[in-house]
Amino acid sequence: MDLQRPRPERIILAFLIAPLAPSALAATLTLFDGHPNGGYRQWFALFAFAAFPTALLLGAPAYFLLRNRLKPRLVYIVLTGGLIAVAPWMLLVIFGPAPEFASSGQRVTVEHGARTLWGWLEALGSISGIFALGLIGGFTFWLVALGLPGWKTNGPPSALDR
Repeated sequence: MDLQRPRPERIILAFLIAPLAPSALAATLTLFDGHPNGGYRQWFALFAFAAFPTALLLGAPAYFLLRNRLKPRLVYIVLTGGLIAVAPWMLLVIFGPAPEFASSGQRVTVEHGARTLWGWLEALGSISGIFALGLIGGFTFWLVALGLPGWKTNGPPSALDR
């Protein structure tokens, strides 16, 4: 399958910019959930610090693995972004250590070192949020790498053209 590809500098730029969009959104959300307003930069730095290694360690191999197998369509890139973002967290939730006891609000989430139903539901909620942030990162990657219809990228037409 011979696929035209975006220019390499667009791909590099996409890998540099894509983790910033979900990091900025996640840091903005901390302003509304009881965190002090003065901490935006620190939250942004923390989220970006987590997002960049994931994007490079999982995103770059995914890009090189999929670039010759799939057409660079919006849906593929966005879903791949979500999966890349959520993969390390899913592994931590499933295989990571659990405390002896934990609770959230009035609900027990970990008891005797094992997650309860509420613990799994809480983990699912966290993982869903991370997946959504990864979707935003994937969309940002697509936007930078392939651009909007009419942009000159030396690549295939974008998903919006179809």
